[in-house]
Amino acid sequence: VALVDSQGRAQHPLALRSLPRRRAADAGEHVRFGALLQLRGDAAGYLPVAIAAPRALGDGAVVYALVPARRLLGAAASLKVLPGSLVTLFTRTGQRLLRQLVADDVLQANGKPAPGWVLARAGAASAGTFASVSTVDGRPTLYAFSTAAALPLVVTAGVPESVLRREWLARATAPFLVLAAGLAGIGVFARRLRGAIGEQRAYLTTQEFLASHDPLTGLPNRYAFLEHVERLIRRSADGRGFVLMLLDVNRFKDVNDTLGHAAGDAVLQALGERLVQLSGTDGVYVGRLGGDELALCVTSLDAADEPAVAAFCNTLHGVLGAPL
Repeated sequence: VALVDSQGRAQHPLALRSLPRRRAADAGEHVRFGALLQLRGDAAGYLPVAIAAPRALGDGAVVYALVPARRLLGAAASLKVLPGSLVTLFTRTGQRLLRQLVADDVLQANGKPAPGWVLARAGAASAGTFASVSTVDGRPTLYAFSTAAALPLVVTAGVPESVLRREWLARATAPFLVLAAGLAGIGVFARRLRGAIGEQRAYLTTQEFLASHDPLTGLPNRYAFLEHVERLIRRSADGRGFVLMLLDVNRFKDVNDTLGHAAGDAVLQALGERLVQLSGTDGVYVGRLGGDELALCVTSLDAADEPAVAAFCNTLHGVLGAPL
């Protein structure tokens, strides 16, 4: 019997000691594997394999082969497993043939047999996943396994949960930052939108106020005052009347001409404030018709009650007659 490596070079007979022996009890097992070995002058690891020969070679004939270990694990490179992962190869009977530490690219020969429950899973399905504690470092690890169709082999790829978690965090950080930036942008946009809506509401409120009020004194303007009077006329069907008073300021033009329009505006504002205080009385509605023209509508008085009207006029003169 002669053994040759992958280059066709003859090997030392000592390599024969690593060949798996076939016994009569192994008649139903067509392939057997031996322990991982290194040949003379060759750093690569080889896995001895014994294969039942065709009957044409005689009963009990065996064909031996040396399979480069890395060729068996060549598919692991295509898996692109994460650093810190490990790939293990064992037979369906549980014999652990070799294990590759992906990060260090190190092959570990042989090892403890595969657990029975892992073999049961591999026997029930051609591929699957499971979680277990690694026998290498004791860390919780997620495994995926697959069985070979042509050979009685099972390969597992294990990734520690801590490695998966670290990788997930590394890959999720950038999307998270993008999401956080997007949420922050939405928050800024929402605040600006609320501010714009608030400004728009304030603007509309101001416009509504200016549409019915005098901007200088804050009193109802001509439009609002006349509308108020028209409403009272429509309601006066019961025969009850009201008193309407028109006021203007004597020599107001002189104030503007001598002291300036700012002084004239201050006079109107002061008179407006006094009339607003007077309008706190029930039934008094005050408005500015324009210029120095002011008006009062008093519903608590009846024009026929002349003494009451005269008393109210005296009160009004007293309020407006105080020095400015």
